[in-house]
Amino acid sequence: MTTYQIAQGIAFRLVGGEAFIVTPNRAMHRVRSKSGVTILAELRSGPQTRDALVASMRAQFRGDSETITATVDAFVAQLVAQEIITVSQDAEGFDGDG
Repeated sequence: MTTYQIAQGIAFRLVGGEAFIVTPNRAMHRVRSKSGVTILAELRSGPQTRDALVASMRAQFRGDSETITATVDAFVAQLVAQEIITVSQDAEGFDGDG
């Protein structure tokens, strides 16, 4: 199972419906979209799966599953590319017998 979490050394605040992010290399990012802020708020509480992020978005926004899932995937990909979040792969189903 894939999980996402805020990368080590990232500082951010949620203020007035926006997110302000500072990376370890002192790059500053501002997130204004409600969907982006929702995703970051979920990640702030701890590691999240894609399904959990999609479920949170579905609870707060109207839209079909495909659109909401595409929104989550696109924003998460952007955060990964900017090294704001990290991706962990759980070796689910791995039995260790080479």
